[in-house]
Amino acid sequence: MNPGPDPRPTDSDDAWDAELLVNAVAHDLKAPLVTIQGFLAGLEGAARAQDWERFQSDSQRIQRACSRMRQLLDDLREFAHQGQSLRQTSRVSLAAVVADALEQLAGVQPEAVSVTVDQDLPEIQGDRLRLMRAVQNVLENAFRSVCGRQSPSVDVSAIRQGDRIGLLIRDNGQGISPEEIPRIFQPYRQLSGRTGASGLGLAIAQRIARAHGGDLTLDSPGIGQGATVTLTFPRD
Repeated sequence: MNPGPDPRPTDSDDAWDAELLVNAVAHDLKAPLVTIQGFLAGLEGAARAQDWERFQSDSQRIQRACSRMRQLLDDLREFAHQGQSLRQTSRVSLAAVVADALEQLAGVQPEAVSVTVDQDLPEIQGDRLRLMRAVQNVLENAFRSVCGRQSPSVDVSAIRQGDRIGLLIRDNGQGISPEEIPRIFQPYRQLSGRTGASGLGLAIAQRIARAHGGDLTLDSPGIGQGATVTLTFPRD
């Protein structure tokens, strides 16, 4: 099992990464605040003019900005929480974990995407809810990656090697340049040539895997060639 590039920062990078995270969160929270402030000023004018179409439009913009702020704060809290050590674990079927994650993503999964899940996924020792969150984040990332591709597909399988179990989630999406792979796991980092919030999804999933004594790695041959995320866990 090829672990791929090690995305973990060195000790000397910890303070810099913390500063980066704080600055990025502050920046992302400022944008919706500016939106809210700007459109609140327009609400009073729209009401006085009885321009209810504008009033409704501005209200919806404010609601979307509030939702964005809430999502950012929830993701940040989740990022901090998922790095904590496990307190209670049990035997968990990875097949059940994947099924739970797909159920949670029923409203997100594009209809055109073909999802194949191996029937022979093993059991591991872990926290089912945390594992479901990790798999959900990886699958959601895969769905975004394959969006717009011809015959989009996501395949879930497992490998057993030595004292490790690997859960593999492959997609035939847009892929990633190998030199950019380490940046995927750094919170709020943008990849060159991409737009939109980089978020915390894969960083959270990696923290969950490491809390279980494992890891999360990503491998891609390059742009346009898909990617494989591997969640590794100790094998009993």
